[in-house]
Amino acid sequence: ANPAILLLVIECPLAWSRWTELRAFLNALRKHIVASAKLVRRKNSKIRAAKRYFQGANMEATVFEQHQEAEVHHWWFAARLDIFSALIRHLTPSDSSMKIVDIGCGTGAFVAKMSDEYDITGLDASPDAIKMACKNYPSASFAVVNDTNEIRPYIKDTDLVSMFDVLEHIEKDHAYLKNIVDALPTGGKILLTVPANMNIWGVQDVAVGHFRRYTLETLSAVWQDLPVTCHWQTYYNARLYPLIYIARAFSRKFGVSVGKGNLDYFVPPKPINAFLKWLFAGELPTILKLANGDKRTGYSHGVSIIAFLTKNSEGAES
Repeated sequence: ANPAILLLVIECPLAWSRWTELRAFLNALRKHIVASAKLVRRKNSKIRAAKRYFQGANMEATVFEQHQEAEVHHWWFAARLDIFSALIRHLTPSDSSMKIVDIGCGTGAFVAKMSDEYDITGLDASPDAIKMACKNYPSASFAVVNDTNEIRPYIKDTDLVSMFDVLEHIEKDHAYLKNIVDALPTGGKILLTVPANMNIWGVQDVAVGHFRRYTLETLSAVWQDLPVTCHWQTYYNARLYPLIYIARAFSRKFGVSVGKGNLDYFVPPKPINAFLKWLFAGELPTILKLANGDKRTGYSHGVSIIAFLTKNSEGAES
C-alpha cells in the first residue's frame, strides 16, 4: 500500500477531531467576547446616564440660579411681570378669596408679587427652583409637583391657572394641557404664554430645554379638541422683535449667546435695561384692548404669544 495513503487514512480522523475542537473553542471564545462587549456597553451606558443625570441636575441648578438673579433686574422679566400682573387683575378682580395657581412658577417672583392680593400657589417640577422661591419669598406658597396627576388637587377648584412659558418644555404638550383642562372646574380660566416663531430658534432654546416655538396656528392646535374657549391670543414682545431676530441670527451662526451658559439673562447697563423694559411693557395697553374685546388690536408678530382660555361646560368644545 502507498504510505502516503496510509498516512492520510490515519491522520484525517485525527485532524477532523482537532478541527472540531478548535471550532468549538473559537465559537466559545466568540460568545465570550460578545458577552463581554455587551457588559462593557451596559456599564458605559450606565456611566453615561449617570453623567447626563448629574450634568443635567447641575445645569438645571445653574439655569435657575441665573433665572433667580435675572428676574429681579433683567428688562424682559421685569416687563413681563408688569404685563402679567396687570392682566391677572383685569381678568380676575383682586380678592384674597380668588384662587390662582401658577404652574411652572420658577423661582417665584410672580407668585410673590400677587400673593398680597390673591390666594396664589406656585408649582414647579424643579426642586431647585422651589427651594430658591421658598428662600426668597418665605411668606408665599410653593410646592414641587412632578406631573399633572400631582397638579390636579391644586387646580380642581381654582379660579385661574397661569402657565407662563411652560408648554414649550413639554414634549407632549396637547396631552399635558388636556390633563390641566380636565382637572379645572367649569369656567376655570387659563392665561398662558409660549415662545413664538421657529425662525428665532437658537442655542438659548436648547439650553433651557425647549422642544419648540409656536405660531398662533400651532398653539391653537394644542387645544383644538379640548372643551375650552379661546377668547383671545396675540403675539407680544413685538416692538423688540427685529432686534431679537438679528441677535438670534448671530447666535445661531456662531453657536453662542450673550449670557452665561448660552442663556439670554445678560443684564445690560441700567439706562439700556430701563429703556428695553419701558419699550416691552409699553405693549400692555394694546393687549388690554384685545382683552376688552377689541379684535382689531394685537400684534401680527412677536417673540412670544399670550392667550386667554376658559373651560366650557362638560362636553362642550370651542
